[in-house]
Amino acid sequence: MSRIIKYQDENGNIQYKATVYIGTNQITGEQSSLRLKGFTTVQEALLAVNQTKKEHDLAIDLKNMKFVAVFAGWLAEDPTFATKPKKMRAITWFVNYFLPCFANRRIDRITLAQIKKTLKKIDSDYRYSGMIISIFTYAYENGYLKRNPVTEDSLVENNPINDHSEISRTKSAIDQLLQVIPTRRDPVQHAFFKVLEATGMTASECLALSWGDIDTVGSTIRINKRVSTDARGHNMIKHLRNSRIIKVNYRHLDCLMAIRPREFCFFNDKSNRKRIFHGHANSLLSTQVPQRWLNGLTKASNIPHLCTRNFREIHALACFANGMSITEVQYRLGHTSKKSTIALYRRLTQQDH
Repeated sequence: MSRIIKYQDENGNIQYKATVYIGTNQITGEQSSLRLKGFTTVQEALLAVNQTKKEHDLAIDLKNMKFVAVFAGWLAEDPTFATKPKKMRAITWFVNYFLPCFANRRIDRITLAQIKKTLKKIDSDYRYSGMIISIFTYAYENGYLKRNPVTEDSLVENNPINDHSEISRTKSAIDQLLQVIPTRRDPVQHAFFKVLEATGMTASECLALSWGDIDTVGSTIRINKRVSTDARGHNMIKHLRNSRIIKVNYRHLDCLMAIRPREFCFFNDKSNRKRIFHGHANSLLSTQVPQRWLNGLTKASNIPHLCTRNFREIHALACFANGMSITEVQYRLGHTSKKSTIALYRRLTQQDH
């Protein structure tokens, strides 16, 4: 609703002024309006009224934008995401876990503390923090936010792996865990986590190891495959593009020899193909099994929570501390690009160079 009134200015010239009603004040309950004046014709006043209404309606829409609508707009900017498996997995996690927490909330009312609290419950490793930062950056650039509360520095600054005290506590928890496992008389789990600590390989790579990958003479372990999950949820072996051979201390191989079958023979092809960590009838173990082992051990022994990824990070930190170059650590961890190794180095050591 609006009114246009004719009046005379100080010089006696006829001009027009308009009153534009823009809604109700939520505090006082009275109607709010804007007054525009100084127009020489009625048509000019009408154009100004319509433009003001459009701008105000747009501002209301931007102010009341729901988080799910912003996510849909962000997703529409990259229609090829379905052809990118890594991004598809991230989006699937986001839709199933993060989105339900904030779907129908106004994005300008979501605080950084709320996001951190949610991530602590569903993504303690901050693996998908980059996508959340990207969504809030998109909202800020499109005018849905006056200030972007979620940036890389603000969101990841309290990530446990960034804090040196947290790193030392994590290493202490791992050492305590490796001391507790033998007392529980579980040689398989002890060998598994001992290999993770000594090699820095991922849990899925460790599950795919066969006895033919172990060289007791040269004290090396060959890593050329990992356990993966297909679309139906079945476990499968996937060969790596960048296979590697890692030198380890012979003492770390002793824990593997402790679980070696009695009928094992290194010169027998059938024995070499048999997996070190397996289920019934040499079947593949799920990639979730190691984390279940870890959760059970830490809970029973009153040890701080650990992830299988922590073993890899502590191993990488030890490599850097021993003077290994970026290229050497890249080969040892199996990174396809130096950028991943450099990013890990910066994240662990909090250094810029």
